[in-house]
Amino acid sequence: MIEIGYKIIGTVNKINEDGCYCSLGTSGFGFMPKNLMDGLIGEDGNYLFSLRDKIEVCVYKIDKKGFILLSSEKSYEAFQERQKEREEHRKIIMEKKEEKRRRIEERKAKSAIRESFAEQFEPGMVFESEVVQVKKNKAVIRIGDIEGVIPKEEIDWNEINKLEDLLYEGEKVDVVFVEYDPDNKRLFFSLKYLKERPYEESYYDLDNQQLLSWLGHSSITFVGVAKSYGNRTFVENLYSYDYGTKGKLLVDPIYGYNLRALVYNTNVDIEDGKCYKVNIKLIPKEKRLERNQLFQFFCTSLEEVENPYQLDVHKAFIKRTTDPSANQTISGLLKTVSKDMYSSKDRMFFELVQNADDASASKGVLIDVFTSGDYLVVCHNGYSFNKDDFEAITTAANGTKKANENKTGYKGIGFKSVFTDSEKVFISTGGYKFMFDRDEETFKDFDRFYIDNNPMIVNLELKQKFLELYELERRKFDKTNSIPWQLEPIWVDEFPNELGSDFSRPNVAIALKIGEHKLSGENGYVAAIDEIIRNPIFMLFLRNTNRIDFNDRSISKSYKNNIITLKNSFNDKRVELFERVDFEIPVTNESFEKNNVDIRIVVEEEDEGKITEAKFVDLKNQVFENIPKKIAITNATTLSFAVPINEDGTLNPICKRTEISMFAFLPTLVKDFKFPFYVNANFILDPPRQRILGDNPWNFYLMQEIAKNLVRWCATLSSRGDINALNVLIPDFFEEDTPDTRQLAEHFNASYKEAIESESFIQNHNGGLSKQNEILIDKTGLSVIIGAQLFCDVIGTNKALPKIGVNSTILEKRSTFEQIEVVKLSNISSQLSKSELLKQWVKTASPEQLSQFFEWLKKNKDGCEELVKALPIFEFEDGYKSRSEIQNDTLRIITTEKILPIRDILGHLGFYCSVGVFDNQPFFELVDGQKEKDIFEIISGKLPCDTLSVEDKMSLIRVFDEFNGVGDTMISNLVLFNNEIGVPKPLAGMTEYKESYPIWLHPYVLHQDEFSEELSKYLIEESSVFDKIISINYDDIDVPLFDLYQQFDWPGSFTKKLIDKYGPVDTLLDIIEKSDSSTQQYFLSKITRIDLKETEKYDKESFVYRVLKIALSELDDPSAFSYKIYFNDHCIKDFSIKDSVNCEYTANGENKKVTLSLARLLPNYQDQSGLIEKVINLFETKSGLEKFFDAKHKPTAELYGELNTLLGIPHQMYNAWKPGLGNAQQYLFSVFRRKQCWTVLKGMQIQLDKESDEFIVELMELLYSNNIDIATSPFTYHLKNYFTDKFFNCDYVFVAECILERIEKWADDPKKKDYLVRNGVRDVSCDAIRFRQLFLENKSVDELGPLADKDLLTAVDFFANASGYQRPFTGECQKEILLKLRGNKACKLIAKCNFEKLSSISREWESDEYKEWVENHYPPIFFFDGKLPMDLSYGNDILVQFSEGDYIYDSNKRLLYVSRNVELETTLLNIAKEGKSGLDIEDFEELCMKGKALYSKKEIETKDEQISTLIKDNQEKDKLLRKYQEKYGNLDDEIDEEPIVGGRNVVSVAKGNNSTMSKDKQFDAQIEAQRFLMQAMKSWSFPDGYGETNELGIPNHFSTVEVLDESGNTIPIVLKSYKRNTEPFKINTEEWDWIIQDGADLLIYDGSDIKRHDINDLVRNQANVSITFSTENLDIEERISAFSDSLHYFKELHFDFDSFNISKKAKSVKDIYNTNIGIQNNLSDEDL
Repeated sequence: MIEIGYKIIGTVNKINEDGCYCSLGTSGFGFMPKNLMDGLIGEDGNYLFSLRDKIEVCVYKIDKKGFILLSSEKSYEAFQERQKEREEHRKIIMEKKEEKRRRIEERKAKSAIRESFAEQFEPGMVFESEVVQVKKNKAVIRIGDIEGVIPKEEIDWNEINKLEDLLYEGEKVDVVFVEYDPDNKRLFFSLKYLKERPYEESYYDLDNQQLLSWLGHSSITFVGVAKSYGNRTFVENLYSYDYGTKGKLLVDPIYGYNLRALVYNTNVDIEDGKCYKVNIKLIPKEKRLERNQLFQFFCTSLEEVENPYQLDVHKAFIKRTTDPSANQTISGLLKTVSKDMYSSKDRMFFELVQNADDASASKGVLIDVFTSGDYLVVCHNGYSFNKDDFEAITTAANGTKKANENKTGYKGIGFKSVFTDSEKVFISTGGYKFMFDRDEETFKDFDRFYIDNNPMIVNLELKQKFLELYELERRKFDKTNSIPWQLEPIWVDEFPNELGSDFSRPNVAIALKIGEHKLSGENGYVAAIDEIIRNPIFMLFLRNTNRIDFNDRSISKSYKNNIITLKNSFNDKRVELFERVDFEIPVTNESFEKNNVDIRIVVEEEDEGKITEAKFVDLKNQVFENIPKKIAITNATTLSFAVPINEDGTLNPICKRTEISMFAFLPTLVKDFKFPFYVNANFILDPPRQRILGDNPWNFYLMQEIAKNLVRWCATLSSRGDINALNVLIPDFFEEDTPDTRQLAEHFNASYKEAIESESFIQNHNGGLSKQNEILIDKTGLSVIIGAQLFCDVIGTNKALPKIGVNSTILEKRSTFEQIEVVKLSNISSQLSKSELLKQWVKTASPEQLSQFFEWLKKNKDGCEELVKALPIFEFEDGYKSRSEIQNDTLRIITTEKILPIRDILGHLGFYCSVGVFDNQPFFELVDGQKEKDIFEIISGKLPCDTLSVEDKMSLIRVFDEFNGVGDTMISNLVLFNNEIGVPKPLAGMTEYKESYPIWLHPYVLHQDEFSEELSKYLIEESSVFDKIISINYDDIDVPLFDLYQQFDWPGSFTKKLIDKYGPVDTLLDIIEKSDSSTQQYFLSKITRIDLKETEKYDKESFVYRVLKIALSELDDPSAFSYKIYFNDHCIKDFSIKDSVNCEYTANGENKKVTLSLARLLPNYQDQSGLIEKVINLFETKSGLEKFFDAKHKPTAELYGELNTLLGIPHQMYNAWKPGLGNAQQYLFSVFRRKQCWTVLKGMQIQLDKESDEFIVELMELLYSNNIDIATSPFTYHLKNYFTDKFFNCDYVFVAECILERIEKWADDPKKKDYLVRNGVRDVSCDAIRFRQLFLENKSVDELGPLADKDLLTAVDFFANASGYQRPFTGECQKEILLKLRGNKACKLIAKCNFEKLSSISREWESDEYKEWVENHYPPIFFFDGKLPMDLSYGNDILVQFSEGDYIYDSNKRLLYVSRNVELETTLLNIAKEGKSGLDIEDFEELCMKGKALYSKKEIETKDEQISTLIKDNQEKDKLLRKYQEKYGNLDDEIDEEPIVGGRNVVSVAKGNNSTMSKDKQFDAQIEAQRFLMQAMKSWSFPDGYGETNELGIPNHFSTVEVLDESGNTIPIVLKSYKRNTEPFKINTEEWDWIIQDGADLLIYDGSDIKRHDINDLVRNQANVSITFSTENLDIEERISAFSDSLHYFKELHFDFDSFNISKKAKSVKDIYNTNIGIQNNLSDEDL
């Protein structure tokens, strides 16, 4: 059976233009269409195979009727790939459908959940949610499984540009439930209601001047930049023009917005980007309240002015062009300081964050950091730069933070340091748009920078003076290394496109051009910043930063009620909580002096009692330059701790202390001081702001205060009852051996030690706070059970324990908390044992407390042994006893669950049992019970007992069976039960009672009245009665052994025991004969000798015969027993020889052996077995006895010599085996032995046909029985010619070709014949015989395989010489076969011309010209008809006659014969060129070239007349063609009948299908139209496979289908592709029938649209309708007459509408239909 996809070799047996048919052997045949022959068709379109070729094909398809469609392997693979793609496509569609269904279900489920939520909760309730999506106008949140929406207007009270600035996906936020929309099933929430309104309402009462004053401005005049938004224009980035505040920006102090003023109608033409001086005024209060906008102004006057921001930039640039010396100094300073301060990427990032944090308005700052190409961009919504800020960053002096303690930075140079790794920096802030460019061309030329830009050089004289003054600086000028480019701003009108259109939108935007190669990579800026963002801890102590975005990550911080919340958008843990506590640390000389710190404050200026200028000095009045003065002018500084907390508010200190915990508002790199929380203080740091200066006294002071306040904080936490309060402490003092931090550690440690010793910070068990010397730690755990106070009383101390539940492990650090006492069990075990208080507590304790106490004792068993032993916890009838007392009393037994069932029995036996059940006592696992094995032994000592009932005995057995340490053996040896005769006996020595047991066995049988099934396992099983009773006690049992054996069938081991005891005696023989093999062999081994006497006879019952019979059955080689057998005092082993002679050899790699008979080889050995026969005849039964005789093989060499002597032939080579010399075995052995000795065996030839019948039969039987391969064996060296390629006798062979008749007679059954066939003999079924048979029957031999040349030659010889056949052969097949064999030289066939016959059919040329020529030339030329007559001969026998050749030269008679059927001129030329006939070129020219001998005049005249007639006919046809073209135009190539005119409308009839398109193109056009229709009408449902082709490339559906509209109505449609409107529009009969149905529509695809066409318009608008059909069915006259009624009969009938145009009335299907579902009729490809 074959299956689809099966690969098979097929034979091509028919080829046509559509494909080929292939024979598939036994699987039938199949058809392979041309379109499935990929790889089997060449580029020229021709097949790459021929008829009869064998090609590999694949089974492409098998239809229901079994027809097999084939394809090439390549086509099948393409088909599989298409199938795979379709399956994947189908799978995708199904998945999409399933996904769509699932989404619908999800939406329904979610809608139901949302509806339930709305019913359950009231608007106004607050929920914790997670932001799952941030869109343009809304945010989607999730509360558990419920999703809701926060509209953009509900996010914040203020106007929002981008939601992403306020929320990020994954953020946890609290939201207010606002409303439920039942129509859309949506829940709406709000964020802004949880936020306070932007401004206090009282602020709206301020007038214009009051509000400006609050903003720090005294004037209403500002300069700003015009900017239009839609139809509104504003002046924004308002820059103060007032003298005292010039350059100060008008900003919202709460949110940091740059305020703007609306421009109303004005006479001034406002132009975007220009600057205007304006006066501003507030918009009315009501409008501002309505919009929640306090600051809304409008312009009252406008005047265009210069851009002040651009002027500031220009001034800052030229200011530095006047002093080259200072510039070189500043440039070097910046380079050095920047390198020292911010050499690492993270510190540079922190500087940018710090500057944004310092620029924050009161509501905090949002920072956005991202990369774009070569740029690192940092934006924030803090205050834009005002004039002071701008001037600060363009100078090397201190910045603007110096007087503000609440700003982290204080070095103006800090901001410039971030430029270290940049080549260009762009800044957009408020109205400022400028850059710092290291590669600015002006900076590369001294004169260009200092001369061209210097405002002081106004003439040549000043220029010359300037050059002279700075001659050295000019000479050493090194471009940007000599100019502080970081301080030289350059105005920018347009920022690089790479920064994006939104770059200028934030209040501050800074773009550092670092280079993409530095930004990316493992060590780039992106990786460094990303690492920082991943751990948002750095935000903990930033004063104002609410959120930082970096590329796709966001982190945020909020602070409320002392709780810091850090959120992120990426970690598994999205929210981290911290509790923050702040300590106000005094900054006064008194506090410094009290702490013994070498630092003092010197006040330099005061204003109304407030210090405005001050400095730090040491005790020698030396100024500390590195301690900021802004600290000195304050009277306190803040120290902050932040500790992680859990969601329930409990502390979660960092106990492992693996993280950096020291902050100076941003994390430092200090690793020497790690706390279990985070510490922030105003530390003095090194220039890179990474490490705390270890020699600065201010830092000493801070470290002391940290230590003190840490312990105070711990006391506060303890007071409020936090269980982890003590874990905020550090367990060990800091190391003091590191030089950089040694002094810091010393100051901290000293203060910490003093604090933990002097402060009460530990919550004790009474609820108060204690110092460490008032606390003890209970390591025993007993205080938890008996109570802390009782524990203290028991051990006799006045100290207290830490409160239960408080994590006090840290207090066990003795090196730190050395004053705390630690109590261990080993220290108090004696006190516990003697304590009356503890004993009293035990008496009054509840069961739960006792249970805990016993659990404690169990855990501390090793330390409480004496206490446990002394406890009187076991109750007896005479009182409580301790475990020690019980141990000394052998009659007391502790009652357990196991003892309970026999407690009364034990009492009967004299024992005392405890009252309670030990297993149920709370101290069960605490106290060691009695060993059950010991109890068993105690009870055993009281047994047997005559007064116990059977049930009592069973109860004891049941309990003993459950005892640990007491096995079945111990129980079975217990003397408790009686045997059948009433005597107590161990169960192990008895078996269960059975009536069948004899009386003599009763002493070993359990009394039947005491038996129970439960005792079975202790009793001897019936199968073991022999082993465990009989075999042990058989001497005490008076019964014959064989009787015992028959009853118990004992094992062989016992029999062997008897053999050892009694020897191999005949009394055991009955048992031996029934024993197993091992026992019998053991018996035989014990026999030493058997004597046979010639005078005796041994029957079957004799001892000797029975022994020998056992030996025969059990010994693999009975002859091995022969040395024990003696006959007439001679061992029979001494007179034995084997008759077999083994001849071993190797053939074809396989070892073989042939056995011959010694008696047949050497007849004198036949009497050697006489003695053996004599011994065997002593026995009545002789079978198998010969095996006792160890016959030896006669040595081959010895045998060979004796045989040669016997036959009288030499030992070596012997030429020929004389007939009758010996028998067949003697011949075979002689050949075999000689072949062994001499590889090439030339002698020993044999004439088998002269040997006797007996010889041949013996020979054949030996060869056959040993399956000897005659061709290869060493026996048959000279025999193979009698078998190989010989035949069984039949009608198609000669006798000489057959095997010997006597051999064939021997092969009288199929197996023997098969043996001969396997050895080269051929029967009638072989191809050689079939060839002869088919030839003689004149049949084709094509079905046969190729024959060997030898077989072909012998066949030809048979054809030539076999009698009874007529020769020559005349059959067509016979002629074909012999002519094919003619080319095989081995067949010795010769083809000759039959000149005699040729002469009889030839006539000499009779023309006068030839006769004239032949008189003086030769050879004479004769003509004959047809081909030359030929004979094909074998020897002298003509086998076949045939015709072949056009000419021949008879060299004997010197005559030339030429066929009349050839062109004479060409033939004679070839003959002349050959030069073998006497006719040369000269003769050819005379005969042919000079016109002497070609054609007769009559022949020429006849030809001329024929030519004239043809010309005339052609002229008539041309004339008719021109007339037709003049009337009808050019003819269609495919119309070959003239039109039949019959009226106004012309109907023309043409043959066949006149489509000018190929089938493939028609298919493509139809598929294109179908797919367009499916795309245009997506609401329709089409039949399966519509718009697709099958495996043969044929559309699954053609032009006619039925579709269903959206209401389920059926619409029949005909879809036609009509893109070439110059061609006729065709409708076939089936399409016509389809169109005229009710409700049917004709749809026409024109390549760009599909339109519906009215069938009536189609017919009425035609001047001509052509009907084309095939004439294939017009072969019967009656059909023509029925033409008008039977148009449907004809194939490919079309109505051709030549002048067809799509009607203007036709409408696009897209405007007509809504739905489609189709049903396809079974049509053919004609429907196209």
